Amino acid sequence: MSTRQSTKQTKKVAPQFDLGFVPTGERQINYEGTKELDPIADRDMRLEELSFIASQKKKLTEEENKLKNSFLPELLAELEDSEENPKIRHTAFHKMLVTLTRRSTYRYTAGLVERREKLEKELADLKAEEKKQIRHGEATLVETTNSIRFSG
Repeated sequence: MSTRQSTKQTKKVAPQFDLGFVPTGERQINYEGTKELDPIADRDMRLEELSFIASQKKKLTEEENKLKNSFLPELLAELEDSEENPKIRHTAFHKMLVTLTRRSTYRYTAGLVERREKLEKELADLKAEEKKQIRHGEATLVETTNSIRFSG
């Protein structure tokens, strides 16, 4: 079964999408027989569209990171000129800017590291107790949320 029959309506919709994705509003079966839709093929087309968008997002993220990194020498120069929070703003659109954020890493004393490790072990024990209560039905379910994750 094909995804769409040849009708005037489908010919107008199809050229708008690279992979033949049918928008939510168009995903209806007309019981008069003018339009029929294969749900499996439609699902496959939506997955292909999602895959295409994910690959575009990855490419855009890489390009965005390259552009951000191109500002690093200027921001570091402003930091050396005793600028506390270096920023580069667009000349006309002042809300468009890049800023330099710094993250520092410290080495702590042995006593403090031991305390952290002890607290992390206690936290792991607490989480194990919570899982035990869930297994034994002693915990009360407050909320369940659903999310959709795509890989492809």
